[in-house]
Amino acid sequence: MKGDLILVKYKLDPVSYLVRKFIKSNWNHIVWVIDKETILEVTSGGIRLSPMSKYNNKYLFETKVIRLKKFSKKKLDLIMDTHKKWINYTWYNLPRYKLPLLFTFLAIGFKMKVNRFVCSSYIAYILQWAGVKFTNKNIMYITPEDIANSNKVEEIYSFST
Repeated sequence: MKGDLILVKYKLDPVSYLVRKFIKSNWNHIVWVIDKETILEVTSGGIRLSPMSKYNNKYLFETKVIRLKKFSKKKLDLIMDTHKKWINYTWYNLPRYKLPLLFTFLAIGFKMKVNRFVCSSYIAYILQWAGVKFTNKNIMYITPEDIANSNKVEEIYSFST
């Protein structure tokens, strides 16, 4: 459903496994459902629209769909319309092998200046702008696990093997 969030665990990717361990999260990615065929996600190349089917392979991915509690359709439409300008915005092309290093520094508490969003921090930023705050952490350090464990969301369903 439009506005739902999908938590993603890459099952067979060793880099994603390391990222989950370093950030202490069961999930290493989160995407936002735009419509029944499209998701918005933050990748190493920026903010992108992708097909909903991208994470449907149950052998490669474990997914959980969560929904914001008490969030009006009017507010959701306003947020999505406002943030459409960010789609296809590219801020960096970080080589995949550098992501574990970034998360390692974050996991051990090394405070570094982070001026680029990752998937969970972008979603937290958008929703904080709309009055939803998942945690007291600095937005740049919010993980998919923080969003999944927030009392602001409820589980709709999950796919795992």
